Amino acid sequence: MDKKPAPMSTYGKTSLLIEEILKGGSNLRIRVTGRSMVPFLNSGETVTLVRVPVSGLRRGDLIFFRNSYGAAVLHRIVRKWRGADGRPVFQTMGDALSRCDNPVSAGNIIGKVCRIEKGGSQTHPIDMDSFYQRKMNSLIAAVQFMRAGAYKTFCLLVAAARAIL
Repeated sequence: MDKKPAPMSTYGKTSLLIEEILKGGSNLRIRVTGRSMVPFLNSGETVTLVRVPVSGLRRGDLIFFRNSYGAAVLHRIVRKWRGADGRPVFQTMGDALSRCDNPVSAGNIIGKVCRIEKGGSQTHPIDMDSFYQRKMNSLIAAVQFMRAGAYKTFCLLVAAARAIL
């Protein structure tokens, strides 16, 4: 008996469409949903995605990627290293979250945020590739990565205390 593949979710179809548009060389403006990047990004704000080579990605960049469950996510790179195969691997994290995401392989990266348009009656665009913004994003990423490590240590201490008591 042949199993039929599970139907692709709307989010999966959307991420594939976004990926195809970016592969074609176009930039794409999308509206942010969710709260994982608050206060830096709020639901309803608009970001512009662009396709870039993974070699050009660095700590602090906001990337749009497929996570280990296949869902499309927009989070910040907090760490980058080379995997056993020599290809780049990225650790990402939402600014409002206390834990890092599962590592993201280069093949799961769809695009990078190059511009943010804050809402309201006037648009206040943020150029994510400006010198100031790159430095600020790198600093935010470093703080987020340390915060995630502190949270992990705290959880281990709580578990050890519960085991003793």
